[in-house]
Amino acid sequence: MNTVCVRAEKITDIASALSRHYLKIIAGGCTIVPITDPLTGKYGKKYDGFIDISGCRELDYQFLDGNIIRIGATTPVSGILNSAVIRTHAPLLIESCLKLAGTQVRNRATTGGHVVSQPNGDLFNALLCMDALVSVKNYSLHSRTVNINDIHNANGEPVLSDDEFVCELAIPIQKGDGKFIKFRNKSCGTINMSRVSSRYCIGGISGKARIFSKAGEVTKGLPAFKAHIIKMMYQDVNA
Repeated sequence: MNTVCVRAEKITDIASALSRHYLKIIAGGCTIVPITDPLTGKYGKKYDGFIDISGCRELDYQFLDGNIIRIGATTPVSGILNSAVIRTHAPLLIESCLKLAGTQVRNRATTGGHVVSQPNGDLFNALLCMDALVSVKNYSLHSRTVNINDIHNANGEPVLSDDEFVCELAIPIQKGDGKFIKFRNKSCGTINMSRVSSRYCIGGISGKARIFSKAGEVTKGLPAFKAHIIKMMYQDVNA
């Protein structure tokens, strides 16, 4: 069977293609390169091919809507860094994006792609801490809104249906101070932590990032060194 390859320039192009084929959605494509068999989908089922949505300009935007910041799914991470609106109303997102890989990746990686594929990612962590909502559509253009915490199961696997795609993130403007920090070590891997006011989020210790209130909640059962690092990070994020 020939591999299907579709390049979508409009939201209706995405919906139409997903109604006809079982396709792997590619936005920035950053996570697909290291995959041995990128056409293997859920439960070993083979994708018919790929759909590239990186050229869908309808989903590339950032603007302030009352007390909500709206970011389109194909907005690159660098687009967040260059947004005056986000710098003013969600500085935590800027901090997290500055820690996300290097310039080349930030220019390619998209906001929607990061949310779906990186449940322990730096930007995902900050978005979860800010209680972001994710707008998704299916092949019939039916929309639904999902809390970002419900995009993945406990193992960090996306739970969206095969015919659904992320369209937008809606983030409440940041109220109160915040901070994002990241620690990388061979012994404990990469851990990231964010805080907005009295709401905390940690990533890198389980299948996906999680909200917590006290360091003791997330250090139980962890090796002593890793628990110590988390406690130090907790102090730092409150400094």
